[in-house]
Amino acid sequence: SGSFQGGTEVLLIDGDTGDIDETVNIPVVGSSYLYGGAVDGDGNFWGLQNSARIIRVDREDFTVQDWSLPGGGPGYGLAVDSQNRIWTCGGGHASRFDPETEQWVSTPIAGSGIGGCMTDGEGTLYHSRYSQGVIIAIDTETVTPYYEYAIPSYVHGISIDFNGMVWGVTFASSNAYRLDPETEVVDTYGGLVGAYTYSDMTGFGLSSVSQAAG
Repeated sequence: SGSFQGGTEVLLIDGDTGDIDETVNIPVVGSSYLYGGAVDGDGNFWGLQNSARIIRVDREDFTVQDWSLPGGGPGYGLAVDSQNRIWTCGGGHASRFDPETEQWVSTPIAGSGIGGCMTDGEGTLYHSRYSQGVIIAIDTETVTPYYEYAIPSYVHGISIDFNGMVWGVTFASSNAYRLDPETEVVDTYGGLVGAYTYSDMTGFGLSSVSQAAG
């Protein structure tokens, strides 16, 4: 997704050729652009307009729907869980949207803020709490934080690898941390140059969502 001539577009790009197969205009977002994006198990694209709304582009017919974020809920990080529910995160809080019921559920006293998030495919959402060196574990069924892990500094990007480790990348800085949720051991990897991410940097997020039948 990106901004073009004062509007926002979502592009479907052929992964082999790089050709643009479809261009979808998102007039409800206008020039504000979409800051986060994710794909669910049905191939639908989800995008986040910061602190305002989520949008869905249907993979089959490219129709667009949008839903406002819950009042006071976070609107920065974006993730899809194994049940194809959409999560927005920020500042240590999270909100879950169920496309089937079109209902939101938020963590207690949810508020705005920044920070990435990702689910592990097994019932936990991991989220970084700005601006502290803390990774929060949130139960994806109860939408309740249940544990906090201490790390050396705030990380902007959160991702899960295929061994169940939780990775965090510092904000436009030089370090990445790897957390083992079972042992709470944190390994530090340095030498990065202005690293910045808050998305699915391992590819695990996309692989863990429910896949459509057939």
